[in-house]
Amino acid sequence: MSDSTKLIGAVLASSTISALSTYLLLKYLNKPSESSNPNIQTETNNAPSSSSSSQPHRIHFDKDFAESEIRKIRYEESEKQKSLLESGQSNEIYEEQNNRTKLFYGEEAFNNIKNAFVIVVGLGGVGSAAAHTLLRSGVGRLRLIDPDVVTLSSLNRNALAQRKDVGRTKAQVLKDYFAKISPETRVEALQMFFTYDLAPTLLEGNPTYVLDCIDNKETKVALMYYCKQHGIPIISSFGAGSSCDPTKISVTDIADTFGCPLGRDIRRELRIKGVTEGILCVSSAEKNRKKMIPLTETEVEEIRAQKSQSSGINAEYGIICRNTILRMMPLRYMLSSYYTN
Repeated sequence: MSDSTKLIGAVLASSTISALSTYLLLKYLNKPSESSNPNIQTETNNAPSSSSSSQPHRIHFDKDFAESEIRKIRYEESEKQKSLLESGQSNEIYEEQNNRTKLFYGEEAFNNIKNAFVIVVGLGGVGSAAAHTLLRSGVGRLRLIDPDVVTLSSLNRNALAQRKDVGRTKAQVLKDYFAKISPETRVEALQMFFTYDLAPTLLEGNPTYVLDCIDNKETKVALMYYCKQHGIPIISSFGAGSSCDPTKISVTDIADTFGCPLGRDIRRELRIKGVTEGILCVSSAEKNRKKMIPLTETEVEEIRAQKSQSSGINAEYGIICRNTILRMMPLRYMLSSYYTN
C-alpha cells in the first residue's frame, strides 16, 4: 500500500470519528431536562430527529416572575429598614448603616475606624468632602475647624451647603447635616482660625489623625510643624484649587512632593524649622495655574475677605484624603515613630 493511500485512509478515519463525536455530543445536549420550577420553561424541537439533532436544548426564564420576586425582596428589605429606624435602637441602626464598610475593611479594621478621632482643619471644597466621607465611613468622632462662613461663591465646591446656608458658619452647617446622616457620630464644630498658639486647645484630645485642608501657606506650615513637634499624625492637602487633572494626584511623603509649587514652598519653610520628612501629603504634579497668595494682616482680621477658586477636583482631593486615613488606620500605632522621628 502506497504512502498516499495510507494518508487518505487516516484522514477518512479521523473525519468519521470527529463526525460521530459531534453527533453524540449534540444528541446529549438535546436531551430534555426536568425542572421543578413552573416559571422556568424549556423549549424543544418537535421536528423529525434528522433535523432536531443539530438544535441544542434551550431554557427560557419568566422575566415578569423574576422582576416580581426582586420587587418583593426589595420591598420586604425596605420595610425591615423602616422598622429598625422607627425602633430607635441606635446601636443596631449604626451597625446596619456601616455594614458595607465593615464588610470591606473587616471587623477589626472597622473597630479602629469606629473608635477614631479625626480633626479636619479647613472646610472648603477639600475639607468638607473629606469630613463628609469620613462621617459616612463610620469614623466615630470628628472635630471641624474653620473660621469662615458659607458664601454664594463657595457653593460650587462645598460638599453639603445649600443657598439657605449662606451666611452660616461652615463648621456648623456640616455639623447640622452630619446629625441627620449619622447622629451616633460625635461632631464638634469650631468657628476659629488656626494659629500655632491656639494649637494646644484646638488639637487637644489625642486625635487619631489631623487632616490639613487649609488654603493658606503660613497657616499650613504652623499646623504641620506643631503636629510634627508633638507626634500627631497629620495628612496635608496641597494645591487642589490650582489643579484640574485627578490622574495627577498622588499621596507621598512631603520630601517627595516634586512638581507641586506649593509643596516646594512648604518644604522650604519646614526645612528652616528642621522638618524635612515624616508628613504625608496629597498633592498633584500638574502644572499649577495660580500661586497661593499669603494672608495680609487685614485678611487675618477679616477672614471672610479670603478668596478661593474651584478647579473641579476639590472633592477628589477630599476623598483621597479620606481613603488615605482609612488605609493607614490599622497601622496608626505601628507607624508612630514615622511621625515623631
